[in-house]
Amino acid sequence: MFESIGVVIIDEFPIVRLGIREILSERSKAHIMGEFASLQDASKFIRIQKPDLVITELVNGGRYMLEELPGFFSDHSVKALAFTDCSNWECVEKFLNAGGCGYASKQESVEELVSAVNAVVCGRRWISPYINSPPEPVKNASPKKTIALSKREWEIISLVIKGLTSKEIAEQLCVSIKTVESHRYRVFKKLNIRHSAQLAKLIEKVSIK
Repeated sequence: MFESIGVVIIDEFPIVRLGIREILSERSKAHIMGEFASLQDASKFIRIQKPDLVITELVNGGRYMLEELPGFFSDHSVKALAFTDCSNWECVEKFLNAGGCGYASKQESVEELVSAVNAVVCGRRWISPYINSPPEPVKNASPKKTIALSKREWEIISLVIKGLTSKEIAEQLCVSIKTVESHRYRVFKKLNIRHSAQLAKLIEKVSIK
């Protein structure tokens, strides 16, 4: 576990930056290294200071910054957590594809924001439960949709359905928690779901091969 987490906060509103700083300073091991109003303002600082985590809004001056993110992450190789009002699944996918590691909503509770920070810093992917669900797959005449899962993915999902935590699954299968989380994320994406509670019902409706 980290003794201290170096964090940079990016949000155009000073009161939001203050709120994040106060929450993390009081409830986590975060050390706030810098606060900026935009990605451009933060870029040089991040390149030189190399924080553990960047927490960033995705809207600045009413303009989405998603198009700028791929180059930003490529240049700085930082772990990044979105903290934003944007709740569309398209925004989540664009952020993660650009190199982001987690996606938190400004509707989060204080405890959930702290959990999101800890998860991302430890190498786990975080997606807020407040984010809109992915689009439903197009229905066809087939009564069941076929989903291709690897043997390891099926083993992990079978244990998730039984209620085991990622730590318990990792111990049972003799793999790392990061490996479990990675397989779990890929399966959830294949199945277009976000929560473990949706798994059991969905497995009944699909054919696994």
